[in-house]
Amino acid sequence: MKTGKRSHILKTSRRLQQLATLSLFCLSPALAQESEQQALTTPLIFDPVLLEYASPDAEDREVYQVRELTTLPSRRDNNTEPDMQSLSLSVSEALRETPAQYQEVIDSLEIEGGVYEQQLSEAYLSLGSIYQQLDEHELAIEAFDNALHISRINNGLYNEGQLNIVSELVESYLSIGDFMAANQQQEYLFFVQQKLYGPDHPVHLAKLLEYADWNLHAASLSMGYIPNIEALGLRPVPQGNQSLIRSIRNFDNQAAAHLFLASNAYYQILRLQRTREQISLNQDTDSLQQIRSDLDLNDSDLDIPEAEKKLAFTHFLLAEAFENVPQTANMFDTDRFMMNFSDGQNALERRLSYLQSSGGSSLDIISALVDIADWFLIFERWTSAEEIYAQVLELMESNNISQIPGLAYPDLPVAVPSYISTFYSRESNNIAPDEVLDYEGYIDVRFSLSRYGSPSRVDVLNRTPNTLEDTERALMRMLRRTKFRLQLEQTEEDREEYSENDYMLRYYYTAQPQPDEDEE
Repeated sequence: MKTGKRSHILKTSRRLQQLATLSLFCLSPALAQESEQQALTTPLIFDPVLLEYASPDAEDREVYQVRELTTLPSRRDNNTEPDMQSLSLSVSEALRETPAQYQEVIDSLEIEGGVYEQQLSEAYLSLGSIYQQLDEHELAIEAFDNALHISRINNGLYNEGQLNIVSELVESYLSIGDFMAANQQQEYLFFVQQKLYGPDHPVHLAKLLEYADWNLHAASLSMGYIPNIEALGLRPVPQGNQSLIRSIRNFDNQAAAHLFLASNAYYQILRLQRTREQISLNQDTDSLQQIRSDLDLNDSDLDIPEAEKKLAFTHFLLAEAFENVPQTANMFDTDRFMMNFSDGQNALERRLSYLQSSGGSSLDIISALVDIADWFLIFERWTSAEEIYAQVLELMESNNISQIPGLAYPDLPVAVPSYISTFYSRESNNIAPDEVLDYEGYIDVRFSLSRYGSPSRVDVLNRTPNTLEDTERALMRMLRRTKFRLQLEQTEEDREEYSENDYMLRYYYTAQPQPDEDEE
């Protein structure tokens, strides 16, 4: 059963990744002004490369020449692309014949053994899984409810067999956007697990992580942020219904509830992870591997540094909420803002200490230190940020590490915090960094980066002739909303004090916003 369950999860994950580009692009409130037509076509993506003047003394912008210092993936050969639509249709057509076959089995079981025949629970569970793969989640929920009801009648209220059914119910409720029902089922799942195994049993880890991750993801979207799923190790949240889209226009009580639930879950996850780690110190390797296999745990379920990073992101969102929502602007909320700043800092510092004490790689330790520096920059502790960035550069030199981008000037600017995807980026549209894209043109811009990490004196230098005004405005909006990691001079004597750095970037863009038909 576990092998089948894993296969189903993988299939569901791939399906969600295919939907993520469209759904995430549509969900951001900062993009609400973009036309609906654009959201339904290829998304607008800006890919930057760093430039320098080929003729440093040239002052005439009409004749200036530049060199690209960084590169982008090659253009896609469209003739080699598989016909994913035809493949999807053929799979869907085959699946649609399956529910009728399961219904025949169910009818036969009811005739032979009655409406509470024990095997009916497994048949309804299988039927619901098929409906899930067909994205018919209302029918899936009906089938899972029947499976759960029969399981309780035959095996009691707190039987282990119902755990898989409730997990599937959570997934389908999430897929239709019914977060209240999903939350109720998830809490019931925890309750049954605690009855069966006790409150500290590690079997809770995987489910707790799923629960915490979708709360964090939903809250991020509600507040207008697109989390970087890969950087956080975050599980994707299904967005198959308009209810979430309607709820994200403003930060509200629902978003706050998601954040508090995520925060509490991550604290509980960290406690269980540390308990599991302490137990594992007294286990031989074979016994530990058997325990992990029996409980269906993987590396991410036991990853303490990853959980601390997610907890820090949760506190970042809570701090942003209490700082930016006008109706909460009082002394109590100011204290809560500072408390979340401190709690997030503590999580990142615990992560660093854990990596240092557990033999983490030099790159992981330095990256954790970079996250702390970014945290100080985000919360306007500029002196502390500069000091840590300088320390990071020294550690990189002493350990011969050069893989961390955006630290030494001049380098391609890197947006912070790293666990949020900028608008119009590959990350926010679930496109891999090395995936080749077709570009319609480019826009050259120059700006200065202050010690606050914000671009200033942004100036458009050049653009391809086909560039639309809406495309240029979208790029300007993105730059105004982005904070970049500080870059210090490479020489040690120039790291004492940060000075504003100038950058020249070429932003290649993909599909441009479509003009309204009324304007044509």
